[in-house]
Amino acid sequence: EALEEERAFVEEVTEDDVQGQLAEIIKGGEPVFLFEGRSEIGPRALGHRSILADPRRGGLVHYINSKVKGRESFRPFAPSVLAEEVGGWFEVGGEDAEGDVSPWMSLTLAVKADRAPLIPAVLHVDGTSRLQTVTAARSPFYHGLIRRFFEATGVPMVLNTSFNTVKGEPIVETPRDAFQSWLGCGGVGVISLDGRVFRRRSGAIEEGSRVGRRGRFAAKTFEDAEGVAYRAEVRMEGRENL
Repeated sequence: EALEEERAFVEEVTEDDVQGQLAEIIKGGEPVFLFEGRSEIGPRALGHRSILADPRRGGLVHYINSKVKGRESFRPFAPSVLAEEVGGWFEVGGEDAEGDVSPWMSLTLAVKADRAPLIPAVLHVDGTSRLQTVTAARSPFYHGLIRRFFEATGVPMVLNTSFNTVKGEPIVETPRDAFQSWLGCGGVGVISLDGRVFRRRSGAIEEGSRVGRRGRFAAKTFEDAEGVAYRAEVRMEGRENL
């Protein structure tokens, strides 16, 4: 139902190897809006309602903060790391130098000095990161995506931030929320909805437009000289305006 509502604005581009496809998109510098399965409970997005990006690209911090999430440019981002690779990148120490040390993105660790320059987008000013460790047992799709990114780049992690694009609104919950949030920030990159990948149709949403989940949509259908129909939707908080 949510897809039918947005059909005029999106096109499906799903390939057979979805995890590999998404890894290549991230590698190419575009964000991936990931909606996968049931939503999480707790303060962090852990790969079910997340915006993902390439941790090697320091410029993405400003871009995602200002253009996607509409917040202060200094806000940091966290990495989601393959649990089996964490010891090679972070100063874990002790007997737990390998493994699932921070499954809920609750632990801040120093990044190894020789690795820090490789992941500027998820590095705090003091050389640390608040990381999430990801296992195949707990998050098979997300783990597989990060594994494919690791195979393509040599970096076993992706930048992960919560899937919400309007200040003051919570993380998306439903497919309708996800489409509206993604399209509301201009439909940049792609959205992956339970294994189906979509791009914004060219010209469907003006760059920089914002659509929230509060209020109602005002909609109008336009028809060009050749009889092709186009639908425009605008939602204001509690008001309609076209």
